[in-house]
Amino acid sequence: MLKEVVEKYPQEQVSVHVVWMPMVTGDSERAARSTGTVYPHDRVHQYYDGEHLVGLVYRREVFAHCLREILAVMPSDHPMHADLSEYAASSGNEGEGPLWDAVLFYPPGVEWTQCVPEPAAWSKQVGFFGDDAGDVTGVFFRNDCKQLPVDSDWHNQVREAMAAVMGTTEPTGGTP
Repeated sequence: MLKEVVEKYPQEQVSVHVVWMPMVTGDSERAARSTGTVYPHDRVHQYYDGEHLVGLVYRREVFAHCLREILAVMPSDHPMHADLSEYAASSGNEGEGPLWDAVLFYPPGVEWTQCVPEPAAWSKQVGFFGDDAGDVTGVFFRNDCKQLPVDSDWHNQVREAMAAVMGTTEPTGGTP
């Protein structure tokens, strides 16, 4: 997926930054470095954040009210509603953990100052069906915390967001 992005867009247009964090069993700096070798391009910059600092800043500064907004629009009979409600109740309503399994897109020239800038587009995976699920491998929230999640795939999510940020046209992927 990252290879596709850096190959499709010219040198001056795209820089990719990957932040690895230990979130599930087996995640470690060593595992991140090993996995990171599949992205050797000079425009792919990789970091290891063992303290989850980047994910926590994004959760607090960019997605602070996202969980509440999602639950406000999600019907109570939605398959994810009970789990999200339970998570909200156990973690102070907005979730205390770091943002992870997410991609954030910024247009060229965005300035990073004291606060994290709002991304132009984003996707957050919240469910995973497995690699053998065909074109649909997971469930994603994207671009708006007031919209229901869609069934999609990381490749489709990245293609669509890049097209939106770069002003090109790509086919829409994902079903609500």
